Amino acid sequence: MLTTHNPTKIAALNDAARKSFSGCRVYMTPGVQALYQTQAIVARVQAYDDFTERNDPYGEHDFGSFEFCGETIFWKIEYYDFDAGVDFKLFSK
Repeated sequence: MLTTHNPTKIAALNDAARKSFSGCRVYMTPGVQALYQTQAIVARVQAYDDFTERNDPYGEHDFGSFEFCGETIFWKIEYYDFDAGVDFKLFSK
């Protein structure tokens, strides 16, 4: 359990989960699945590194978005319980 807010450590954990999808559960909404290019979308999420102060104000690398085939794709990492793992969600606008 993290007892203090450590954005650097949180960002490292989030980056590892995002890049490997290991140790986490991945949810993909029907809107993303309907694009029929889920492997390409997953590859874009795993390669994502466009973190700025504007889109990542807490420096935790827990959210991102990008354009894909005319749709905005959002992804989000949420920690509910370290014992239960991490939820990783992909959804479209």
